[in-house]
Amino acid sequence: MAVPSVAPGALYPVAVNPVAANPVNANVPTTLPANDAQTRAPVTFLSQQVGNKVALQGTFAGWTSCSESTQLTKGDWVIRFTDAGRMACAYVAGGVPQGIAPPPSTLSNGMPVSIQGVVKLAPSSGKPYVQYNPQ
Repeated sequence: MAVPSVAPGALYPVAVNPVAANPVNANVPTTLPANDAQTRAPVTFLSQQVGNKVALQGTFAGWTSCSESTQLTKGDWVIRFTDAGRMACAYVAGGVPQGIAPPPSTLSNGMPVSIQGVVKLAPSSGKPYVQYNPQ
């Protein structure tokens, strides 16, 4: 999926939930933070999408931490993306995209990924995560 050119900090719709008709905005990051302490995006992006299907484009970050989201199992991994010009992250449950080496391997860390999934809330923490179902 080609990424259109956008002005710095601008948002563009990458998916629309056909039921709720809520556009989901995400940009491909131009740089990645060294660790989660540098991730400053508010939780509101994923929190506002709970129950909706979203499409995210970003960078595979393996088992790095993500304070904005919740890891349900050891197989979950992190996607980093930008939202309104800020770095954001989310744990993704349900497998990795084709061509990505799953954690604990770090071979795919930093590779671009595009996923579609449903945003859900973890019962233990109330934080959002993305349920991905690879095709």
